[in-house]
Amino acid sequence: MPSDIHRLILLCVLCTAITACVNPQSTEWEDLAHDREPVLNVFGLISLDPQLESFVRLYRSTNLSELSEFRVDPFAVADQNQNGELDDNELLALVDSNGDGAISDGEWLAIADLDQDGTVDEEEWQDLFTPRYEPAAVIANAYVVVFAGSDSTLFEWRAERQAYYSSSSDFATKPETHYGIEITASGFKSIVGSLITPQMPIFAVELHPDTLKVGLSQTVNLSWQSGIMGKGVLTGKMLGEAIGVDESKDADLDLQCVSLYKVVDLEEGTYTTDSVFCDRSFTRPYLLRLTAIDANYYEYFVTGEARDYANILLPSNTTQGWGVGIEGGYGVFGAIASDSMQRIISVEPWEE
Repeated sequence: MPSDIHRLILLCVLCTAITACVNPQSTEWEDLAHDREPVLNVFGLISLDPQLESFVRLYRSTNLSELSEFRVDPFAVADQNQNGELDDNELLALVDSNGDGAISDGEWLAIADLDQDGTVDEEEWQDLFTPRYEPAAVIANAYVVVFAGSDSTLFEWRAERQAYYSSSSDFATKPETHYGIEITASGFKSIVGSLITPQMPIFAVELHPDTLKVGLSQTVNLSWQSGIMGKGVLTGKMLGEAIGVDESKDADLDLQCVSLYKVVDLEEGTYTTDSVFCDRSFTRPYLLRLTAIDANYYEYFVTGEARDYANILLPSNTTQGWGVGIEGGYGVFGAIASDSMQRIISVEPWEE
């Protein structure tokens, strides 16, 4: 998006200025005509969440003469007759991945549930069709195999989703299991990787009242099954269908005042929410999700942000230019498992 490009340009200028101040070696320009050998970039995810398929995305690094990104306008692509609206046939072409002439809940979630919380809200629907920039050098002809012990599963390319997915309907992921991956693509080093899937997190549903009361002076203890090792991500948000219940009052509703995102130690079994600052009271359905992440995912997406200063300055939510859980390329081979719980959230207003 334009704002991201402007921010990247600004940060690149900042990085250059910092480097020049710290280590001013020469006033002459350096000729950057040499291209590095292309390297594969991998994002492989083993998912224990039934609402999210395991997948592998694969790109290659670009050389100096190539565009690294290209602009994608999903709505223009889906709107085949270019009339500014999506009819039933166009929606089927976009979402009906198995070609049975109907759109299942799973197919809706697969394409539009961008935050993987099991629901599709209005914001996600808008984001789905917002023009964006994607990596230009997608690899679509690689050989990708995921294995656990003596069992191996071929992952095949799906053009409509720009990623590799299991070719077998029997591919069922398991907790606390060692998985490996092998990737070969012509012209690149072979990639191998491994991980151990996390334990399944389970909310202690019986410990939570039907209505969670939050505010400046009220907090909530969120609990899950103890004895689970590792790290997790605890998130919470209002359900999409609850937004706009009363259009006359909800037009200026600040959804961020009740949003939750926290990295937690799963072995602790509990987390106490912070005070909530909302300018008015409301009561709405609320979805909580606890996602356990394996060591690779945690290192790459959480602790990896501080690996070096250059990555901190880049406008990205991950570390770039190194690999975790893989050898022979960049990226990550990680795993997640999640549980969700729906409650009512009741907010008391913050009054100065």
